[in-house]
Amino acid sequence: MPTFRFGEVLILPFSYTDLQSRKRRPAVVLVDAEDEDVLVAKITTKEYASAYDLKLEHWHEAGLLAPSFVRIHKLLAVEKSHVIHRAGMLDPVDA
Repeated sequence: MPTFRFGEVLILPFSYTDLQSRKRRPAVVLVDAEDEDVLVAKITTKEYASAYDLKLEHWHEAGLLAPSFVRIHKLLAVEKSHVIHRAGMLDPVDA
């Protein structure tokens, strides 16, 4: 079973709140529970006026395609088998 580190950027199928549809999205690892799940926070390119969105200064170095924000209140526990691929790692400034 793969292990993931805090700050690692993953691409995975992120379900929408309607639980009917999903889309490949980047997410950042918060906790690898050392079992079959990993806890992640959604990453988005859309800027919201919220104290819960953290702007990534070094988004390109993290393997992202556009300026991005971590939505620290949009969390998901995902089975590691659903990870599509590893995109990169957050810069320590952003972690």
